[in-house]
Amino acid sequence: MRDRVRELLRRFAIILEFFIAGLLCLAVLYFTFRLLMGFLQVEGYPIYGTFESFLNTAFSLVIGVEMIRMTCEHSAENVFEVLTFAIARQIVIDHTHAIDNVYGIIAIALLFATRKYLFIPHREKRASAASPATAEQDEHQPV
Repeated sequence: MRDRVRELLRRFAIILEFFIAGLLCLAVLYFTFRLLMGFLQVEGYPIYGTFESFLNTAFSLVIGVEMIRMTCEHSAENVFEVLTFAIARQIVIDHTHAIDNVYGIIAIALLFATRKYLFIPHREKRASAASPATAEQDEHQPV
């Protein structure tokens, strides 16, 4: 009985994740359309007065797309990409103090270092399990 309830909750969580991803996808499509109409200066849609406001909206849409990927494909690689885009958006868009930009750059550097030295991609696990010769060849390939 306990296993059936656990399985039912797991399935419900998966369905809920895809529903939320679908809502995010619809929102990204809608706001991409609004961004395009504003860029083309179609009447009735917001016209971006500065490139900064246009870039802010575009970055937000990219982060939204990455969030959709993260909810559909559960992998550490997707989490790294979302965090990288979010931090990059913070550095590029927000006009903060120089020390805040330095903190952002350090955060991105730490993310890349974590990805390079601590993260083992799923494809390498599969290759090493397939055959020792393949794993030896993959060691010499840059990641």
